[in-house]
Amino acid sequence: MFQSLYPAVRDRNWATIPTRVTAWSVTGRDYEVIVTLSGVCGNEEIALDWTGQVTASQAGLLQYAFEARARKDFWKNRIGLCIHIPATYAGAPARGIARDGTVTDGALPVSIAPHQPFRNLAQFTFTLPDKRHCTIIFEGDIFEMEDQRNWSDASFKIYSTPLDLPFPVLVHEGQVLFQRVTALIEPKETAPAKAELISLDCDPTPLTPVPFGTQLPPLTTADEMDRLTHCLALLQPDHLRLDVHAASVQADYLRAAAHLAKRTATPLLIALYATDPAQVQEVVPLLTALDAPLKALMLHHPAEKVTPPALLAALGDELHRIGPLPLAAGTDFFFAELNRDPHPWPQADWIVFTMTPGVHALDDRSLLLNATIQGQVVESARAVAGGRPILVSPITLRMRRNPNATTGGWDIPREEQVDRRLHAVFGAAWLLQSLASLATAQPVAVTYFELAGSLGIFAEHGSAPGDRQNSEETLSFTPLASVMHRLLRTARNGARWFRARSTNPVQIQTLGILLQERWELLIANPWPSPQVVEITHLPGTIEGIDALHPLASPSMPALSQAVPLLALPPNAVVVLWGRR
Repeated sequence: MFQSLYPAVRDRNWATIPTRVTAWSVTGRDYEVIVTLSGVCGNEEIALDWTGQVTASQAGLLQYAFEARARKDFWKNRIGLCIHIPATYAGAPARGIARDGTVTDGALPVSIAPHQPFRNLAQFTFTLPDKRHCTIIFEGDIFEMEDQRNWSDASFKIYSTPLDLPFPVLVHEGQVLFQRVTALIEPKETAPAKAELISLDCDPTPLTPVPFGTQLPPLTTADEMDRLTHCLALLQPDHLRLDVHAASVQADYLRAAAHLAKRTATPLLIALYATDPAQVQEVVPLLTALDAPLKALMLHHPAEKVTPPALLAALGDELHRIGPLPLAAGTDFFFAELNRDPHPWPQADWIVFTMTPGVHALDDRSLLLNATIQGQVVESARAVAGGRPILVSPITLRMRRNPNATTGGWDIPREEQVDRRLHAVFGAAWLLQSLASLATAQPVAVTYFELAGSLGIFAEHGSAPGDRQNSEETLSFTPLASVMHRLLRTARNGARWFRARSTNPVQIQTLGILLQERWELLIANPWPSPQVVEITHLPGTIEGIDALHPLASPSMPALSQAVPLLALPPNAVVVLWGRR
């Protein structure tokens, strides 16, 4: 019915403020359970106490009552309850009833809606896949819905405080905020729930591998670039993204980056940031002098949400000096910016935007679910772009820039972008989920993370769980690097990919590889407990199993079964393989 129902506190820059539960209790009576919560929420700017009461009954009622009291004056963009409805319900009939009684009949959007599909909600009803109806009643504030696929989230979100109202808003010390959401669903007769095996259903339809590369860490010195040579040569990605800021670019830096790209035969994907045509004209000679293979050139304005058409026209006039090179325009932010403010950009060969699964939530479950929607976002972007190729660059776990910040600028400090899960098995599992989704939509190229460092594919030695040191002694293999290396190496040898759909994509992530006579299935279990999965419709017989992480020998599947069963160790990535 819902992915989640929760209270959220968002500061003046839309950052989610941590909440801590300090006490809780559970009581039950006659087919009903009541959970009572109390807690605190705050940081150096925000401080409030809150209480919540969640009631669920067998009769089909789910209710969350939330009350918060401010302990000091502070600014907020939102405080209140949020509901996430799965994006898989797209197309379901829906009805919104406004506070004045106005009725709006429609459906949960199939195409990604650029703006709120339902507004001014006092009540909302939608149809579940089993044809039952769910009705939600809202109290305490005005609610509306947004299509979170605009930010590559796998949900429709209903939230309080409409976005067309001014923000931020000053909350005064002692002020009390109250909301209540009541969901009513038609009950049905159900048998006691049974524990079910996770099933992986292989679809042998060959998919073209997604061309993916990575990004050179910003402000990398010439000495640091030398240190990265081995990592780049080992990985051999489709491209290396190089950010060039016209206002501060240095010729020595560009030459060092070009030397790194040439030594490793890695094409440069140049992201040029400029504010006016004069800056474009000044930097083009430096780009023309680069002695390195080039993938494409994208153009962004550092203080605009989308590429200004006049700036793109200026670069288009100069592009012949660099050579025959695809030119990309769009946004350095999310698909939402393209969807809400599309431009024709006639000089652009490709359209570019970024993806970040952690815009609205950073828990493991949300990040893994959000990766499943990325292919659909690319398809929607292609429709907005008139069928032109779509470049996704970069993809990061956490936000790197915030186009809706009201203070402090758009760039998020690098230390706030660090996510240690990137260097754990979780990072490799998330990559498999992302690529499996994107492969169905075929973007022209994708940039993942940075090459090395705290935001990178390779970790500083000793910083990644169970890492393996490479020959440069200061950088180490991560599970993410191991998976990327295998996918890129087999793609260079002519491999195709195939999908193995998981009945529980939060628990298990997969991607298959088809070689001429051999197949491989990469399977990740990013959780601290073992998992047992059944596998159907494999493209051939099973001959072996290897571990990418940890470096141990996993057990062979139970091949005597009609359907192979595989016991996955905790925090592991394994490769099942055989002949086609």
